[in-house]
Amino acid sequence: MKRLFNTGALISLFCAAVILTVFSEKASDFAREALKVCALCIVPSVFPYMVISHMTVSCGIAHRIGRILPLSRIFSLPSCATAPILLGALCGFPVGAKSACQMYLRGDITKEECEVLISLANNTGPSFVVSVIGASFFHSPLFGWQLYFFQLLSSFLSALLINRIVFPFGKRKDIKDNEIPRISTFSFSRAVSDSCSSTVTVCGFIVFFSVISGFIVDFAGRYSLDAAALIAAIAEFSKGTAHSATLGGIKGRFLCGLSLGFSGLCVFSQTYAITSPHGISLKRTVATKLIQGVLTGIMAAFIPPVLSDDIIPVSLPSLFSLTQVFSISSALCSLISLFLCIFSIKNITKE
Repeated sequence: MKRLFNTGALISLFCAAVILTVFSEKASDFAREALKVCALCIVPSVFPYMVISHMTVSCGIAHRIGRILPLSRIFSLPSCATAPILLGALCGFPVGAKSACQMYLRGDITKEECEVLISLANNTGPSFVVSVIGASFFHSPLFGWQLYFFQLLSSFLSALLINRIVFPFGKRKDIKDNEIPRISTFSFSRAVSDSCSSTVTVCGFIVFFSVISGFIVDFAGRYSLDAAALIAAIAEFSKGTAHSATLGGIKGRFLCGLSLGFSGLCVFSQTYAITSPHGISLKRTVATKLIQGVLTGIMAAFIPPVLSDDIIPVSLPSLFSLTQVFSISSALCSLISLFLCIFSIKNITKE
Protein backbone atom coordinates (compact mmCIF):
# COMPACT_ATOMS: atom_id res chain seq x y z
CA MET A 1 0.00 0.00 0.00
CA LYS A 2 2.81 2.38 0.86
CA ARG A 3 4.55 1.64 -2.42
CA LEU A 4 1.33 2.24 -4.33
CA PHE A 5 0.85 5.55 -2.52
CA ASN A 6 4.41 6.66 -3.33
CA THR A 7 3.94 5.71 -6.98
CA GLY A 8 0.70 7.68 -7.15
CA ALA A 9 2.35 10.67 -5.52
CA LEU A 10 5.21 10.62 -8.06
CA ILE A 11 2.78 10.37 -10.99
CA SER A 12 0.74 13.27 -9.58
CA LEU A 13 3.84 15.43 -9.15
CA PHE A 14 4.96 14.65 -12.69
CA CYS A 15 1.53 15.53 -14.11
CA ALA A 16 1.45 18.75 -12.09
CA ALA A 17 4.90 19.72 -13.35
CA VAL A 18 3.84 19.09 -16.96
CA ILE A 19 0.63 21.12 -16.58
CA LEU A 20 2.46 24.02 -14.93
CA THR A 21 5.04 23.99 -17.71
CA VAL A 22 2.61 23.75 -20.62
CA PHE A 23 0.15 26.26 -19.16
CA SER A 24 2.74 28.44 -17.45
CA GLU A 25 1.01 31.67 -18.43
CA LYS A 26 -2.27 30.64 -16.82
CA ALA A 27 -0.42 29.36 -13.74
CA SER A 28 1.31 32.73 -13.47
CA ASP A 29 -2.07 34.48 -13.63
CA PHE A 30 -3.42 32.31 -10.79
CA ALA A 31 -0.29 32.93 -8.70
CA ARG A 32 -0.31 36.66 -9.45
CA GLU A 33 -3.95 36.96 -8.39
CA ALA A 34 -3.26 35.03 -5.18
CA LEU A 35 -0.24 37.21 -4.38
CA LYS A 36 -2.34 40.35 -4.82
CA VAL A 37 -4.94 38.97 -2.44
CA CYS A 38 -2.21 38.09 0.06
CA ALA A 39 -0.63 41.55 -0.15
CA LEU A 40 -3.87 43.52 0.01
CA CYS A 41 -5.98 41.31 2.28
CA ILE A 42 -4.22 38.45 4.05
CA VAL A 43 -1.16 40.30 5.35
CA PRO A 44 -3.12 43.32 6.70
CA SER A 45 -5.67 41.06 8.40
CA VAL A 46 -3.53 38.12 9.59
CA PHE A 47 -0.19 39.69 10.55
CA PRO A 48 -1.44 42.21 13.16
CA TYR A 49 -3.59 39.50 14.76
CA MET A 50 -0.57 37.19 14.90
CA VAL A 51 1.39 39.83 16.80
CA ILE A 52 -1.54 40.44 19.14
CA SER A 53 -1.96 36.74 19.92
CA HIS A 54 1.78 36.33 20.59
CA MET A 55 1.77 39.31 22.95
CA THR A 56 -1.42 38.16 24.67
CA VAL A 57 0.14 34.82 25.62
CA SER A 58 3.60 36.21 26.40
CA CYS A 59 2.31 38.95 28.68
CA GLY A 60 0.21 36.55 30.71
CA ILE A 61 -2.96 38.33 29.60
CA ALA A 62 -4.42 34.97 28.56
CA HIS A 63 -4.59 33.87 32.19
CA ARG A 64 -6.36 37.07 33.21
CA ILE A 65 -8.89 36.67 30.38
CA GLY A 66 -9.53 33.08 31.44
CA ARG A 67 -10.30 34.10 35.00
CA ILE A 68 -12.75 36.77 33.85
CA LEU A 69 -14.41 34.60 31.17
CA PRO A 70 -13.77 30.88 31.82
CA LEU A 71 -15.31 29.76 28.51
CA SER A 72 -12.80 26.92 28.18
CA ARG A 73 -14.25 25.15 31.24
CA ILE A 74 -17.09 23.91 29.01
CA PHE A 75 -14.54 21.82 27.15
CA SER A 76 -12.65 20.67 30.29
CA LEU A 77 -9.69 22.91 29.45
CA PRO A 78 -7.73 25.24 31.78
CA SER A 79 -9.14 28.75 32.08
CA CYS A 80 -6.14 30.23 30.22
CA ALA A 81 -7.30 28.36 27.08
CA THR A 82 -10.17 30.85 26.72
CA ALA A 83 -7.87 33.38 25.03
CA PRO A 84 -6.96 31.17 22.02
CA ILE A 85 -10.63 30.24 21.60
CA LEU A 86 -11.60 33.91 21.45
CA LEU A 87 -8.64 34.78 19.20
CA GLY A 88 -9.54 31.96 16.84
CA ALA A 89 -13.17 33.11 16.69
CA LEU A 90 -12.41 36.81 16.23
CA CYS A 91 -9.12 36.86 14.32
CA GLY A 92 -9.47 33.91 11.94
CA PHE A 93 -6.94 31.37 10.63
CA PRO A 94 -4.42 30.40 11.88
CA VAL A 95 -4.19 32.72 14.90
CA GLY A 96 -5.98 30.35 17.29
CA ALA A 97 -3.70 27.42 16.42
CA LYS A 98 -0.62 29.59 16.75
CA SER A 99 -1.71 30.81 20.19
CA ALA A 100 -2.45 27.25 21.34
CA CYS A 101 1.02 26.06 20.29
CA GLN A 102 2.62 29.00 22.04
CA MET A 103 0.78 28.19 25.27
CA TYR A 104 1.90 24.55 24.98
CA LEU A 105 5.55 25.60 24.52
CA ARG A 106 5.29 27.83 27.60
CA GLY A 107 3.94 24.92 29.64
CA ASP A 108 0.53 26.51 30.24
CA ILE A 109 -1.29 23.52 28.74
CA THR A 110 -0.45 19.90 28.03
CA LYS A 111 0.08 18.43 24.57
CA GLU A 112 -3.33 16.74 24.61
CA GLU A 113 -5.02 19.96 25.73
CA CYS A 114 -3.26 21.77 22.90
CA GLU A 115 -4.70 19.32 20.37
CA VAL A 116 -8.20 19.82 21.81
CA LEU A 117 -7.74 23.58 21.82
CA ILE A 118 -6.64 23.70 18.18
CA SER A 119 -9.78 21.78 17.17
CA LEU A 120 -11.78 24.58 18.81
CA ALA A 121 -9.80 27.63 17.78
CA ASN A 122 -9.71 27.14 13.99
CA ASN A 123 -12.46 29.37 12.62
CA THR A 124 -12.91 32.20 10.15
CA GLY A 125 -13.06 35.71 11.60
CA PRO A 126 -16.17 37.91 11.31
CA SER A 127 -14.46 40.46 9.05
CA PHE A 128 -14.25 37.96 6.18
CA VAL A 129 -17.53 36.14 6.82
CA VAL A 130 -19.65 39.29 7.16
CA SER A 131 -17.95 41.68 4.73
CA VAL A 132 -16.86 39.29 1.98
CA ILE A 133 -19.15 36.24 2.10
CA GLY A 134 -22.22 38.08 3.39
CA ALA A 135 -21.99 41.51 1.80
CA SER A 136 -20.02 40.78 -1.38
CA PHE A 137 -21.08 37.22 -2.25
CA PHE A 138 -24.68 37.15 -1.00
CA HIS A 139 -25.36 40.91 -0.85
CA SER A 140 -26.47 40.68 2.79
CA PRO A 141 -24.26 41.44 5.81
CA LEU A 142 -27.04 40.01 7.99
CA PHE A 143 -26.69 36.66 6.25
CA GLY A 144 -22.93 36.94 6.88
CA TRP A 145 -23.55 37.32 10.61
CA GLN A 146 -25.91 34.35 10.44
CA LEU A 147 -23.22 32.23 8.77
CA TYR A 148 -20.66 33.37 11.32
CA PHE A 149 -22.96 32.29 14.18
CA PHE A 150 -23.62 28.93 12.48
CA GLN A 151 -19.88 28.38 12.12
CA LEU A 152 -19.18 29.01 15.81
CA LEU A 153 -22.16 26.97 17.02
CA SER A 154 -21.24 23.99 14.85
CA SER A 155 -17.60 24.34 15.94
CA PHE A 156 -18.51 24.07 19.63
CA LEU A 157 -20.95 21.20 19.06
CA SER A 158 -18.45 19.28 16.92
CA ALA A 159 -15.65 19.83 19.42
CA LEU A 160 -17.81 18.57 22.28
CA LEU A 161 -18.73 15.47 20.28
CA ILE A 162 -15.17 14.65 19.22
CA ASN A 163 -13.36 15.50 22.45
CA ARG A 164 -15.93 14.09 24.87
CA ILE A 165 -17.10 10.95 23.04
CA VAL A 166 -14.85 10.00 20.11
CA PHE A 167 -11.46 11.01 21.59
CA PRO A 168 -12.13 11.65 25.31
CA PHE A 169 -9.34 13.06 27.46
CA GLY A 170 -8.80 13.55 31.18
CA LYS A 171 -9.60 16.85 32.86
CA ARG A 172 -6.72 18.65 34.57
CA LYS A 173 -6.89 21.23 37.32
CA ASP A 174 -6.06 24.81 36.44
CA ILE A 175 -2.48 25.96 36.92
CA LYS A 176 -2.15 28.09 40.03
CA ASP A 177 -0.69 31.58 39.78
CA ASN A 178 2.60 30.54 41.36
CA GLU A 179 2.86 27.63 38.91
CA ILE A 180 2.38 29.70 35.76
CA PRO A 181 5.65 29.83 33.78
CA ARG A 182 7.04 33.35 33.81
CA ILE A 183 9.41 35.14 31.47
CA SER A 184 11.83 37.74 32.75
CA THR A 185 11.41 40.13 29.82
CA PHE A 186 8.92 40.58 27.04
CA SER A 187 10.36 40.46 23.51
CA PHE A 188 8.26 42.52 21.13
CA SER A 189 10.79 41.94 18.36
CA ARG A 190 10.35 38.17 18.71
CA ALA A 191 6.59 38.55 18.47
CA VAL A 192 6.95 40.49 15.22
CA SER A 193 9.58 38.15 13.70
CA ASP A 194 7.60 34.98 14.54
CA SER A 195 4.44 36.55 13.16
CA CYS A 196 6.25 37.52 9.94
CA SER A 197 7.43 33.95 9.44
CA SER A 198 3.94 32.53 10.07
CA THR A 199 2.28 35.06 7.76
CA VAL A 200 4.69 34.25 4.91
CA THR A 201 3.94 30.55 5.41
CA VAL A 202 0.20 31.22 5.23
CA CYS A 203 0.61 33.23 2.02
CA GLY A 204 2.75 30.49 0.50
CA PHE A 205 0.03 27.88 1.01
CA ILE A 206 -2.63 30.24 -0.36
CA VAL A 207 -0.64 30.82 -3.55
CA PHE A 208 0.07 27.11 -4.02
CA PHE A 209 -3.52 25.98 -3.51
CA SER A 210 -4.83 28.85 -5.63
CA VAL A 211 -2.74 27.69 -8.58
CA ILE A 212 -3.50 23.97 -8.24
CA SER A 213 -7.20 24.39 -7.46
CA GLY A 214 -7.52 27.00 -10.20
CA PHE A 215 -6.73 24.45 -12.91
CA ILE A 216 -8.97 21.76 -11.37
CA VAL A 217 -11.92 24.08 -10.82
CA ASP A 218 -11.67 25.52 -14.34
CA PHE A 219 -11.67 22.02 -15.82
CA ALA A 220 -14.55 20.79 -13.64
CA GLY A 221 -16.55 23.95 -14.31
CA ARG A 222 -16.79 23.08 -18.00
CA TYR A 223 -18.91 20.05 -17.14
CA SER A 224 -20.59 20.84 -13.80
CA LEU A 225 -20.76 24.03 -11.75
CA ASP A 226 -21.75 21.96 -8.71
CA ALA A 227 -18.60 19.85 -9.00
CA ALA A 228 -16.48 22.96 -9.43
CA ALA A 229 -17.96 24.53 -6.28
CA LEU A 230 -17.42 21.31 -4.27
CA ILE A 231 -13.81 20.97 -5.42
CA ALA A 232 -13.14 24.62 -4.61
CA ALA A 233 -14.70 24.13 -1.15
CA ILE A 234 -12.43 21.17 -0.43
CA ALA A 235 -9.29 22.97 -1.63
CA GLU A 236 -9.62 26.56 -0.37
CA PHE A 237 -12.62 28.01 1.46
CA SER A 238 -12.58 31.55 0.05
CA LYS A 239 -12.90 30.23 -3.52
CA GLY A 240 -15.32 27.58 -2.29
CA THR A 241 -17.70 30.13 -0.79
CA ALA A 242 -17.43 32.33 -3.90
CA HIS A 243 -18.30 29.49 -6.30
CA SER A 244 -21.07 28.28 -3.96
CA ALA A 245 -22.68 31.72 -3.97
CA THR A 246 -23.06 31.58 -7.76
CA LEU A 247 -25.26 28.47 -7.47
CA GLY A 248 -27.91 30.13 -5.31
CA GLY A 249 -30.75 28.46 -3.43
CA ILE A 250 -30.47 25.73 -0.81
CA LYS A 251 -27.67 23.99 -2.72
CA GLY A 252 -25.56 27.12 -2.84
CA ARG A 253 -26.09 27.90 0.85
CA PHE A 254 -25.27 24.32 1.85
CA LEU A 255 -22.00 24.26 -0.11
CA CYS A 256 -21.13 27.70 1.23
CA GLY A 257 -21.67 26.53 4.81
CA LEU A 258 -19.77 23.32 4.10
CA SER A 259 -16.83 25.26 2.71
CA LEU A 260 -16.83 27.70 5.62
CA GLY A 261 -17.09 25.02 8.31
CA PHE A 262 -14.64 22.55 6.77
CA SER A 263 -12.20 25.38 5.90
CA GLY A 264 -10.38 23.46 3.15
CA LEU A 265 -7.08 21.68 2.66
CA CYS A 266 -5.25 25.00 2.47
CA VAL A 267 -6.13 25.84 6.09
CA PHE A 268 -5.25 22.32 7.22
CA SER A 269 -1.84 22.73 5.59
CA GLN A 270 -1.31 26.09 7.29
CA THR A 271 -2.20 24.59 10.66
CA TYR A 272 0.00 21.54 10.10
CA ALA A 273 2.96 23.77 9.28
CA ILE A 274 2.52 25.41 12.69
CA THR A 275 1.90 22.26 14.74
CA SER A 276 4.15 19.64 13.10
CA PRO A 277 7.47 20.97 14.50
CA HIS A 278 6.09 20.35 18.00
CA GLY A 279 4.69 16.87 17.34
CA ILE A 280 1.08 17.96 17.82
CA SER A 281 -1.49 15.73 16.12
CA LEU A 282 -4.36 17.15 14.06
CA LYS A 283 -6.61 14.08 14.20
CA ARG A 284 -9.04 15.89 16.54
CA THR A 285 -9.02 18.96 14.31
CA VAL A 286 -9.69 16.99 11.11
CA ALA A 287 -12.55 15.04 12.70
CA THR A 288 -14.03 18.20 14.21
CA LYS A 289 -13.84 20.18 10.96
CA LEU A 290 -15.49 17.39 8.95
CA ILE A 291 -18.49 17.39 11.29
CA GLN A 292 -18.44 21.17 11.55
CA GLY A 293 -18.59 21.52 7.77
CA VAL A 294 -21.66 19.29 7.49
CA LEU A 295 -23.43 21.00 10.43
CA THR A 296 -22.70 24.50 9.13
CA GLY A 297 -23.93 23.50 5.67
CA ILE A 298 -27.19 22.06 7.04
CA MET A 299 -27.82 25.14 9.19
CA ALA A 300 -27.11 27.51 6.31
CA ALA A 301 -29.31 25.53 3.92
CA PHE A 302 -32.40 24.81 6.01
CA ILE A 303 -32.62 27.62 8.57
CA PRO A 304 -34.40 30.55 6.86
CA PRO A 305 -31.70 32.97 5.68
CA VAL A 306 -31.75 36.63 6.62
CA LEU A 307 -31.34 38.06 3.14
CA SER A 308 -32.18 41.52 1.86
CA ASP A 309 -32.85 40.10 -1.61
CA ASP A 310 -32.72 36.74 -3.34
CA ILE A 311 -29.24 35.29 -3.70
CA ILE A 312 -27.70 36.82 -6.80
CA PRO A 313 -24.93 34.96 -8.65
CA VAL A 314 -21.72 36.89 -8.05
CA SER A 315 -17.99 36.48 -8.49
CA LEU A 316 -15.06 37.22 -6.23
CA PRO A 317 -15.06 40.84 -5.01
CA SER A 318 -12.57 43.26 -6.46
CA LEU A 319 -9.26 43.78 -4.74
CA PHE A 320 -10.22 47.38 -4.02
CA SER A 321 -13.36 46.34 -2.14
CA LEU A 322 -11.40 43.70 -0.21
CA THR A 323 -8.88 46.36 0.78
CA GLN A 324 -11.69 48.48 2.19
CA VAL A 325 -13.07 45.50 4.08
CA PHE A 326 -9.85 44.82 5.99
CA SER A 327 -8.64 48.41 6.49
CA ILE A 328 -10.79 48.96 9.58
CA SER A 329 -9.79 45.68 11.23
CA SER A 330 -6.10 46.39 10.53
CA ALA A 331 -6.37 49.84 12.12
CA LEU A 332 -8.06 48.30 15.16
CA CYS A 333 -5.26 45.72 15.42
CA SER A 334 -2.68 48.49 15.36
CA LEU A 335 -4.35 50.26 18.27
CA ILE A 336 -4.57 47.06 20.29
CA SER A 337 -0.94 46.24 19.51
CA LEU A 338 0.11 49.69 20.72
CA PHE A 339 -1.82 49.17 23.96
CA LEU A 340 -0.19 45.78 24.55
CA CYS A 341 3.26 47.22 23.85
CA ILE A 342 2.72 49.91 26.49
CA PHE A 343 1.36 47.28 28.88
CA SER A 344 4.37 45.00 28.33
CA ILE A 345 6.92 47.82 28.73
CA LYS A 346 5.21 48.82 31.95
CA ASN A 347 5.52 45.26 33.26
CA ILE A 348 9.22 45.09 32.29
CA THR A 349 10.03 48.30 34.20
CA LYS A 350 8.45 46.82 37.31
CA GLU A 351 10.67 43.69 37.24
